[in-house]
Amino acid sequence: MKTLDLATADLALHPALKAQPGAWAEEDPRFLALCRDIRERGVIHPLLVTAERRIVDGRHRWRAAVRLGLERVPCVEVAGEAALELILATLLARRHYTPGQRAYLIADLIEEAWKLAAFKRSKNASKNETNSVRFGDLQPLTQNCAPKPPYSGGALYAPEAEPGGAPRTVEDYARGLGVSVRLLQQARQVWERFRAHPEPFPWSDEALAARGLKPGTRLTLREYFEPAILADEAPLGLGRVLEGLGQKIIQAEREAEQGWRHRGRADVLAEPDRQMELFGEAWRTVRIRACEYWAHLPPERQAAVCEEMAAELAQMPDDYLAQLKALAHQELKRRHHDRAD
Repeated sequence: MKTLDLATADLALHPALKAQPGAWAEEDPRFLALCRDIRERGVIHPLLVTAERRIVDGRHRWRAAVRLGLERVPCVEVAGEAALELILATLLARRHYTPGQRAYLIADLIEEAWKLAAFKRSKNASKNETNSVRFGDLQPLTQNCAPKPPYSGGALYAPEAEPGGAPRTVEDYARGLGVSVRLLQQARQVWERFRAHPEPFPWSDEALAARGLKPGTRLTLREYFEPAILADEAPLGLGRVLEGLGQKIIQAEREAEQGWRHRGRADVLAEPDRQMELFGEAWRTVRIRACEYWAHLPPERQAAVCEEMAAELAQMPDDYLAQLKALAHQELKRRHHDRAD
């Protein structure tokens, strides 16, 4: 491959890589060592970038070059459609991960596979079928990997990426990673809770001290749990993470409810921003809890839930119901259009 000499300022992280954990802090000894090495020898290994100059491998080398004031760095251009595979393979090749860690690293990057699973569930709901259909054969993402599962520390298997080929499924990625679909589902649930609650939470002094933090430090759910998930020694399993997330969210909801009662309804209603915050929290809770349960209910139980929902809807104001109806119609129309494409 031809090496390109590109301006450091023209580069940016690929969105899929930017959201991934593992970035070294500015004062991390590993990052400082890399800076010293690049100051002495320059950037030896070229960065991998797309045609749009989005970095898919080499984020620490790029950050070091920026810190050192280097105006240009060596790069190799890769096809945009291969970016995700390269990011996944690179992440997994860095160190030996447990199955739960592999699932966590990948679950938030395979949105198209999750959409396909949701579409198949909705299509087959009346038949009470599962989304276990798999398309395509598994192939290694790197030429130096032995072409057979299970995952063995560095090789990520995925279906063929031929133009016009069948889309990858969650089952494909699970098999390629050497993990169960259930583990990938748990990892996705963890990411959903992180996104649903981006606000900082208070933590006990004991929990903060175990992480070397000062008492009173507020951390988001992701900031608190992610280091434990990716720990080199005794990492926290995804099942325990979900349990801990649930407990923390419920605790926060109870404290918020107590705060509502303590302050008085009139005080909260006088604050538009707080009203919107409470509405958002309520809807996120409904979406995360109810939708997860719904997906696992048989048709007869879903019908019973609909009856309960009807009773609750009967208590809502007319204009609120009209807004919900319009939004639901708009979303269903969008999904129908996406499936037609």
